[in-house]
Amino acid sequence: MQFPVTVIDQLDEPQLRKWHDFYGVHADRPRFEEEGIWRRTQQKETAANSGWKGAGDARRRIVHYRHQYGLVHTTVAPALALVEMYLYHSVAAPKEEIAVAWEENHAMLSEGGWKATGPSEYALGDLRVSMIRMEGGSSRSPTPRWQAPGGSTPRTCGEPVALGCGAYDGGIVSGDGANVSVGTLCGPHLGRSIAGAMTSCNAIS
Repeated sequence: MQFPVTVIDQLDEPQLRKWHDFYGVHADRPRFEEEGIWRRTQQKETAANSGWKGAGDARRRIVHYRHQYGLVHTTVAPALALVEMYLYHSVAAPKEEIAVAWEENHAMLSEGGWKATGPSEYALGDLRVSMIRMEGGSSRSPTPRWQAPGGSTPRTCGEPVALGCGAYDGGIVSGDGANVSVGTLCGPHLGRSIAGAMTSCNAIS
């Protein structure tokens, strides 16, 4: 996949005015950036939808994304395009399930045409993937090998992985991700959602 990715080709004048007024330079806030977090943890806000059976369960599923849109000039009229993307996915489950998922993810990336660039690192066009895996009993997550804005290493949430449990985190960024903010990845709002769900890892269907 090559960036920017065209969403709407050759905007007409009404579309351009709407972009500038609501999303672009005249907007009161940067609506051209879309960011969200999807969480399934033991937090009271999401526990009912998480599949937990009791206080000792430790499964988690978290998706954090950020997309940036903009105008790309073409030969006829500007196009609306996705100019940058970032996606983070974190899963904790019984270690046997994590082991299977880990191998399946690597196989699917290879079968999908992604090229290995390092241990658990892949590239496809302008996209870069890096994955890390944790085992139960580890006190902190290992450091991902992909870089945060400015070339610094991004923080991990550092919550312990429960005994009998495994976890893997994956990050996908366009280009080098230089303008993608990963600072909120393990901010207090996300870190607290993971904490408390790391006691034990029951096999829950």
